[in-house]
Amino acid sequence: MFKTITVNKYSDLSEAQWKKYYDFRLLLDERVNAQTPFLSFSRLKETLPTVFDGKGRMVIISEGDKFVAVIQLVRLAKYSFYNARLDVLFGSLLYDIPPKMVSVIKKVIADFKLKDEPVYFQVSGYKYAELVKSLSGKVANDSLSFKLAVADIIWENIDQWYKDGRKNNAGLTLRLFKGLPKNKKQAQELLDLWKLADMDIPNEDNYYDISDRSFITETLDYAAKHNGINYFYVLIEKKSNRMIGLTNVSFYTKGSGYAGQGISGIVPEYRNLGLCKYLKAAMLKKLLKDHPEILKGIRTAVNNNNYPILKITKLMGFRFTGNSVSYRLGI
Repeated sequence: MFKTITVNKYSDLSEAQWKKYYDFRLLLDERVNAQTPFLSFSRLKETLPTVFDGKGRMVIISEGDKFVAVIQLVRLAKYSFYNARLDVLFGSLLYDIPPKMVSVIKKVIADFKLKDEPVYFQVSGYKYAELVKSLSGKVANDSLSFKLAVADIIWENIDQWYKDGRKNNAGLTLRLFKGLPKNKKQAQELLDLWKLADMDIPNEDNYYDISDRSFITETLDYAAKHNGINYFYVLIEKKSNRMIGLTNVSFYTKGSGYAGQGISGIVPEYRNLGLCKYLKAAMLKKLLKDHPEILKGIRTAVNNNNYPILKITKLMGFRFTGNSVSYRLGI
């Protein structure tokens, strides 16, 4: 018999229950940077009110006295390039979720979701594939995470890509922008190129909104105030002065030492010429030239269906670190 404990604020659980919950969490898959061990009830009082603010809820599922699963529901307003939605995060000690627990999960979600609100099930990997099937879910986003340490860079490839890019593309010029171009026309052209590259990535309806790029300027403004640098390398066709390819990274000089690789893309008529390799090689060389003492490497995420970028990423020396899958639920 499965029972549920609903948590809307930290005081809904006693200190003993919070300790039991964190002991249970030690056995679950964790997201990057999650800190699992229970530290103190007073620290929970400081942090949890910002989580359980009416936009989120946690439901613990128990079997007898044993905690066996947890459902976290987070209602997100539109932000960045994501649309508004309800995210469902799930973890369980059970690999095969029995039908009776599936019924409990459906009810928990139905009790919290708003009418016509899109619901997405967020999970690392494919452990709960059968559960997702029971919830009428289909893949919305399948993202692979990679990390490239400086010591792992495959310089033979990087140097060759850079050499070939300079040698074989006399009609193109490579230009670096730190942040968006000051010229409004150039800035808009860069944003349009970003949108074009993003549209080619398989996206689920309602998950992304690729029409609004205001988040880019907001991100750049935030970075500028927090020791952040954003590099855009752009390939420009000399004859027409048209931007035909870009790649970008962000780097916080007082952060982890790892830069974050963002979007990379080439317009259709210039693809399969090695230009994305050229851009990424040039960017890596620039990062190391500007920050030789503090750059530890680069982190990136790649859509699992973006085969050209997956191939380039691995040929650079990136190592796979995990994956995150989002399913649109038919609830």
